[in-house]
Amino acid sequence: MKTFLESALLIVFLILIAVNLLRIIADFWVYFNARHPKPKYYRKRYFFRQKNYLQESGITACNAYLRIRYKDRNGQVTRRDIDVTQFGNEIYGGSMYAYCHLRKDYRTFRFDRVISATDRTTGEFINNIGRWLNEKCKSQASQRSMPVDEMG
Repeated sequence: MKTFLESALLIVFLILIAVNLLRIIADFWVYFNARHPKPKYYRKRYFFRQKNYLQESGITACNAYLRIRYKDRNGQVTRRDIDVTQFGNEIYGGSMYAYCHLRKDYRTFRFDRVISATDRTTGEFINNIGRWLNEKCKSQASQRSMPVDEMG
């Protein structure tokens, strides 16, 4: 009976060692094959969703639906339908965080790289995106703060 118990404990001990070795190998594999410690999209989304950062940096929450012609950092021009969720006027002369229907992901767009923009809901041509978003968000905020009649 003693030999059976000793052999069972030995097997359990060897299994624990094997599991720990596999964990160490997996950690090294992830460490050496990772391009970035965190994916790029994760950093952007987390960065813009921090409430303290939004309040301190002047970023405003807004709902706007735009069609833009955008020139990326490589100089390639694309037409994009975007749903703006947040914008700020302090970084790069202004930037907006929006869902891009072309890329099917949330992206950050700089105002200075937008060639042209139109409002998808009204068809209005937008000359100055920062000013237009400020006006639109002020009107949205005033509509949200209006009292609601409970009777009707």
